[in-house]
Amino acid sequence: MTIFRRPDPIPIPRPFQPLPLSQAREVGQSLQARAAKRIFFQILHEQFADAGVLPSEASYCEQFNVSRTVVREAIKSLEAKNVLRARRKSGTLILPKDQWSALDRDLLTWRLEAGDSRLLGDIDAALLKMVNAAFGSPVTQQFDPEQVNLLRTLLQDNDFAAAAKVYFDLVASAFDNTFDIAMVKTLAHVRISCFGVRNFSVEQFTSAPQISVEAIRALGKTFLGQHEALPSIGAINRMP
Repeated sequence: MTIFRRPDPIPIPRPFQPLPLSQAREVGQSLQARAAKRIFFQILHEQFADAGVLPSEASYCEQFNVSRTVVREAIKSLEAKNVLRARRKSGTLILPKDQWSALDRDLLTWRLEAGDSRLLGDIDAALLKMVNAAFGSPVTQQFDPEQVNLLRTLLQDNDFAAAAKVYFDLVASAFDNTFDIAMVKTLAHVRISCFGVRNFSVEQFTSAPQISVEAIRALGKTFLGQHEALPSIGAINRMP
């Protein structure tokens, strides 16, 4: 007698449903912080039917299985980072990316974690803008000679990461505004630590007895470019 085994039922594919925030394993983060992060990820990936406008608080309460207070505080935190702007009776507006807080630790970390392919280009564009602004200042004619000599030595040793740090410290020294100084140092730290810097032929910068101001200016664009290093979220947590 032949016995035929009844085939197992074919499983029905189901759409991915993220865990409620209360069950998500994000150690050390409040429900508000987790909600803000989830909302920001959705903004990065443009997951809204009505582009430019955030869904209602009620929809997030249902989606995240949290109270309206948690959602409201999450939205307020993103407003403080210039990602959102609340409008009375007309919804919450998603602001253009160039208005986001460039130095915000959370935004930098979340963009890295989300694999935002535009982050590197945004950092490089901001740094090059700061380099151009720095070299429009008379301070650039009075760079610290010791730092310039250290930069030249590091280039001769092909220690590009250390040379890039010294270089952007020189750029930062051209500014009097503390915000501009912090902008250069923070973005340079993320660029060097998370993405690395470009290796290049150093002869044009080391063959002369001294590096000219013009050559130092050209180094900005030379350091930034193709890279081999993989992004590292941990480097964000070591920001000065």
